[in-house]
Amino acid sequence: ISAWQYIAAFLAILAGLILKRIILSYIQKKIESYVSNTEAEWDDQLFEAIIKPVNAFVMIGAVHIAAFLLIFNLANFPTQLIGKSYSIFLGLSIIWLVYRLVDVAAHYVDELLAKADEGLRGQFTPLIRRALRIMVVIIGSLTILATIGINITGLAACFGIIGLAISMGSQDSVANFVGTINILTDRPY
Repeated sequence: ISAWQYIAAFLAILAGLILKRIILSYIQKKIESYVSNTEAEWDDQLFEAIIKPVNAFVMIGAVHIAAFLLIFNLANFPTQLIGKSYSIFLGLSIIWLVYRLVDVAAHYVDELLAKADEGLRGQFTPLIRRALRIMVVIIGSLTILATIGINITGLAACFGIIGLAISMGSQDSVANFVGTINILTDRPY
């Protein structure tokens, strides 16, 4: 590896750090000016949820550019490895972003339910949050595996069979859950 490649890799990481700082300060100024004018809490949470994944996204790009510059002339290095690792880390940062946005969505739904009936505050939020988080992780993981070239047909079928087995085994629990939702929303008692 020649000296210019080391210098170029260092400059790529330095440019990523500078770009990260510029993007974050720009986003922070724009969003904070908007957020401070509203009374809602969900937009503050949205701002907090976005900052760290955007930070990770910029740094992942900078590190992968630096790695590509370092292995530029190496004939024996598998260059697809860098592309696949970039896809994996990019997918993980997107999963992380959506995972953090689930909390914002759950809080927003909780506020909407509380406006309709104050007794519903906090009743459905943990369930919604948990279900959405599990869904984000499963769908995101399958998407990452499909992106890097792994056949996920067998995994998807396995999840389908597992879901069927769980649903058959938990019929009473589902019936009790639906009954609880009916009691909480209709308030017959």
